[in-house]
Amino acid sequence: MNRSFASLALALTLVLPLAESVARAQAATDPAAQNTVQNQAKPAPNHRMHDPHKMAIKLSRRLNLTPDQTAKVEPVLAERQQKIQAVKANTALTPDQVHQQMHEIGKTTHAELAGVLTPDQMQQMKSMHKSHEPKQNTPPPGA
Repeated sequence: MNRSFASLALALTLVLPLAESVARAQAATDPAAQNTVQNQAKPAPNHRMHDPHKMAIKLSRRLNLTPDQTAKVEPVLAERQQKIQAVKANTALTPDQVHQQMHEIGKTTHAELAGVLTPDQMQQMKSMHKSHEPKQNTPPPGA
């Protein structure tokens, strides 16, 4: 169970934030929300699309990947990016469907990366992602 939770956590951290997707899905059914979504069509600086090549290079450095591993990781990340963009572009999806598809993309990506990386590298990547997760039960600054 702990392993499935860790896999789920990793899969979810690999997926970009869903806020824009949820807003687009809501806009498809709520004309008043369309204006807001159109004004937010460009991602905010902190939520820009990740370049699969740059991500592969970053992982290569952090996980000490071989050139062969780096070459295999980049297409996995590129495919993940394309799938995420397709889900975000599909305004016919409900928020639950968006969430489910993003979850599946994360699971697929995790499985594909597990076929390329060593178990130690997968553990290192999991640790990297955990360090970027917000701490739960931590009061906000100044509270």
